[in-house]
Amino acid sequence: MNTQAIALETCSLEPVWFVWVELCEGDGARVREAVADAVGLNYGSYDRVASESAFGSCFFLPRAGARSGSQERASEIPVRVLTFSLPRNAEMLGQAVEAIRYAHTLEEPVL
Repeated sequence: MNTQAIALETCSLEPVWFVWVELCEGDGARVREAVADAVGLNYGSYDRVASESAFGSCFFLPRAGARSGSQERASEIPVRVLTFSLPRNAEMLGQAVEAIRYAHTLEEPVL
């Protein structure tokens, strides 16, 4: 697999990490800004580049060990999806994941 940039006539293609994170209501700006503060979210001559989808649903059933404790019925919450790309740099990816975990509402954000 080629992990180097490919120069084209009008642009270049570079391998990246594509990060996908489910956001709870109210998490959007907080998580996005935490990640941007940590790693910049640079894309060409732009900074703080990310995308958020419209609301969908997340379903989960907490078990023993969850902060909320074990529950009998599955829960449903509205979520959005935040996506962004990062250079293939493991340290930068780690910084982004730590920023997400720090700023996210959920105990175990879906990444």
